[in-house]
Amino acid sequence: MIKTNDLILNTQVRSFPKNPGVYLMKDAHGIILYIGKALNLRNRVSSYLLSEIRLTPKTVKLMQSVTDIEYFITGTEEEALVLELNLIKQHRPQYNINLKDDKNLPYLKIQLQEEWPRVIVTRHLEPDGALYFGPFGSAQSIRRTLDAVKRIFPFRSCKKIQHNYGGRACLEYDLGRCLSPCTGHVSKTEYDEVIRSLVLFLDGRYKAVLKDLKSAMKVAAQNMLYEKAARIRDQIKHISDFITYHEMAIRTPGDVDILGMSRNDNSAYIQVLFIRSGRLVGREGFLLNNTSLEPDSYVLSSFVKQYYNSASVIPPKIFLPNDIDDKSVVTQWLSTRRHMTVAFTIPRKGTGANLVRIAVMNAFQNLGGLTLAKIPEIERAETSLKELAKVLKLPDKPVRIEGYDISNIQGRNSVGSMVVFINGLPSKTHYRRFKIRCIDTPDDYSMLEEVIRRRFSRNSKPQASNWCANPDFILIDGGKGQLNAVCNTLDSIGIDNIFTVSLAKANEEVFLPGRSEPVKMESFPHALCLLQAIRDESHRFALGYHHKLRRQAVKESSLDSVPGIGLKRKQLLISQFGSAKAVRAAATDRLLAVKGITPSIVRAIKELD
Repeated sequence: MIKTNDLILNTQVRSFPKNPGVYLMKDAHGIILYIGKALNLRNRVSSYLLSEIRLTPKTVKLMQSVTDIEYFITGTEEEALVLELNLIKQHRPQYNINLKDDKNLPYLKIQLQEEWPRVIVTRHLEPDGALYFGPFGSAQSIRRTLDAVKRIFPFRSCKKIQHNYGGRACLEYDLGRCLSPCTGHVSKTEYDEVIRSLVLFLDGRYKAVLKDLKSAMKVAAQNMLYEKAARIRDQIKHISDFITYHEMAIRTPGDVDILGMSRNDNSAYIQVLFIRSGRLVGREGFLLNNTSLEPDSYVLSSFVKQYYNSASVIPPKIFLPNDIDDKSVVTQWLSTRRHMTVAFTIPRKGTGANLVRIAVMNAFQNLGGLTLAKIPEIERAETSLKELAKVLKLPDKPVRIEGYDISNIQGRNSVGSMVVFINGLPSKTHYRRFKIRCIDTPDDYSMLEEVIRRRFSRNSKPQASNWCANPDFILIDGGKGQLNAVCNTLDSIGIDNIFTVSLAKANEEVFLPGRSEPVKMESFPHALCLLQAIRDESHRFALGYHHKLRRQAVKESSLDSVPGIGLKRKQLLISQFGSAKAVRAAATDRLLAVKGITPSIVRAIKELD
């Protein structure tokens, strides 16, 4: 039996009722150590007074400090769950699993109760008629979201409500980030339409937003409101770019949240993927503390209860990596909150299982990153290399690793990059870049073949000693196709002793030559982080060179001879069409749709041919 206060606690617990309720365990100073709920208070609390052999080490340590236990009776187990969550949030006991910073998780708030609704960041949910989106995992995450949507939807965010019609608008208006209702630059109807589109966008209803905007642009153009039509056109482009960037092949219809979990000694990281109308619209990550020695079902259940207790949206389906404690009670509670049925599912195959796997991989990666960030750089690199050698079964840690990537737009200004990591750290003096010569169509395989041939032909020349010796390890940014192209090229030039892998962005999968299935990296977070760092660095280096070539193309162009086209219009045209040649080939109506391009300028462009 537990030695501390056994007699007192046993006597106290025997008087507990057999009703549903919540119990609070306190120490000698009255500090709450643990809060729990029970269907039967007497039976549940009595289980803490069993032999130490039958308790977990964490529970033994808890009970050694407990001197008093209080309880609240509730009508149902569901009511007990709600009370438990509220008390945990209020007191944040030492022995409960706590969602990190749960008290202050940020929300995006649209103040619909105002005449000209503002959009702000808040940490408090209030029944004030406003619309809330969240919670978000961090202030950084919500500010990234706010910055992204403000580029698309020019809503007001200041507190200014005085109307100075005809007065000077602020800098936000000049930057295109506010319609300036305070100076009368926009009608109430038009501003409300912006807010309506914003709400649809945040809900993930992109198709509805695009449909409305295209209709509005057409009406504006017909009414010769060209500035308004141009602004809406830019909105459509930004949204289309956003959709393309976040696109993921998903065949799960409707709305669903996907949960993935990863754990270390005393923490757990939960990744939530948000699917709305069958499309991935966002993700958030959350750190749970004090999870040691608790089963996965208890940890995941603790997160589900705490997160959805304050979530602004509860979807009809929630996909889980494993089962949760109190599943029936939590299901009924969430269904009551949503006023519609909520179902928990553990998908075993198909798209659902793949999405959960992606969520778990992201959780694993993010938790590994948090852990890795605490380790000094050299020690971190050493740990990563040891893991890499272990997971890929290398004979030794690779000393020199080279990463390769290709960057181009429709085959134009194509470039390749080579970055070098020595002993796990970047060696920028050894970086090299390649301007693609042999092809001007978008063919990554051929471009990679050219880069590899040129790199290793340089290595064979005496005057090219600054290229150093062959690498121990090559990383390709891409999937199995890119990997096969590089391996075939290396074989053709007689190089067969360099370990070569690829890292695909879509699911962060590592592929080896001759294997159809990716390597499982779940248990090797440091190795995966190193590969991602090399891949991201090669991408950054290639993209930087690509942008440099595009800027040079803008500076020297056949468009320079066209009357009415200065540097800004030339930049605008080339950024939209890709090159001067593409500008000349573009249809007249597309050229006229570009801001500042008149019929006379179009005629002059066409005469260049």
